Amino acid sequence: MLQAKDYQQRWNEVGAAHFERAYRAGVATDLEVFLDEMFSLVELSPFAVGPALGLGLEGLLIPREAPPFLCLESETRLLKAQPELGGRLSLYLDGRGNPLCVEVSSAGGAVVWLDHDQAFRGRIFVNSSVAAFAEALLLSASMQLGKRNRLEAMEELDPAAMAPGTFWATHLDR
Repeated sequence: MLQAKDYQQRWNEVGAAHFERAYRAGVATDLEVFLDEMFSLVELSPFAVGPALGLGLEGLLIPREAPPFLCLESETRLLKAQPELGGRLSLYLDGRGNPLCVEVSSAGGAVVWLDHDQAFRGRIFVNSSVAAFAEALLLSASMQLGKRNRLEAMEELDPAAMAPGTFWATHLDR
């Protein structure tokens, strides 16, 4: 897994590539403001308390927002056990309000997607750990990699995340 400093550098490179497209389209003019608003990162260590302890989150950075349409959970709910989520820790919400959560009962704290329309019983595997999820977000946002390279990199990062029916296998369009 990437160290925080390396993750920050790669995330900024991805953000700069996105800025170039936005600049050419006339929707962004200042790289620093663009990165601050659209590509900011959050360190998870301060939120790693209670059931989140021991999940290897110390020094881990994750983006506030990331493709595909993911937004970090509010700080009041971030990595907190929610009764309606069956004790899972809330991490992200997708564009339709479905949570991506950490399963503390699984080895390494797997990340799963839950369907709020099915009272959070519909579960889809995302990544084997929060660290693998953070790197997967980086791969997903990367425009420098072609589709085939992105799929290969994702399979190398977390083979279970690319099994049929998983979140990334669906969202990365095999």
